[in-house]
Amino acid sequence: MIHGNIPMIGQFGNRSIDQIERISPTIKSRCQIFNFFPVNKKEIIDHLDKISSKGNHNQLLANLAQGRPGMAIKFMTHPDLLEKHNQHTALLLDLFGQDISERFKSLEKYTKKDFQANIEEAGILLDNWILALRDTALVKNLSGHYIANENFKNDFENLNTLGNRQIVKIINLMMAAKNYLAQNINPKLVLENLVLNL
Repeated sequence: MIHGNIPMIGQFGNRSIDQIERISPTIKSRCQIFNFFPVNKKEIIDHLDKISSKGNHNQLLANLAQGRPGMAIKFMTHPDLLEKHNQHTALLLDLFGQDISERFKSLEKYTKKDFQANIEEAGILLDNWILALRDTALVKNLSGHYIANENFKNDFENLNTLGNRQIVKIINLMMAAKNYLAQNINPKLVLENLVLNL
C-alpha cells in the first residue's frame, strides 16, 4: 500500500497496489510504503464462517484467496466472479486436449467486447491460468495441500503431458502475454499466439 501526501497541507491519500515497480520514482519518493503480508488461511476461514455457515465452501474460498481476506469476501459476495474463475481454469484444462482450431474457437468468447474490455478480460484470464499452472506444478511435486484451486485438484493430477519445465515455460509465456497486454497489443492476437505455443 502507498500512503502519500497530496499537495494540500494536512491531507493524505491512500492507494493500494500489487506492483510497486509500476509506480514512477517521482510518486514513490513522496510516499510511505506499507507491505501487507498474507493472512493465515485459518483466520480467513474463521472470518468467513462468521459471515456464512458454508464450511467446505469457505475453505475453498480461503484457498482461492491466497491470504487475501478481501478477495475471499469478494468471491463470497459475488458468486459470478467465482464462476468466472472456475470457467477460466476449466478452459485452460480443456485447451491442452484441443487442436489449434478448437483452441481459437474457445477464445472467441474473450475477444468479442470493445478493445479495453478485452484487455481487462484477457488479463484476468491469464492471471487465473497462471494460478492453475502453479497449482498443477504443486500437485505434480507432491505439494497439493498448497494449491488454490482445490476443486480442480484431480484435473491437475491428470495433466500427465506437462512436466515441470514445460509448466515453467508456459507460465513465462503467459507473463510475457500480460506484458504485451500492458502495451495495448491486441488481446486476440496475444491470446492466439499464446495458445499456439501450449
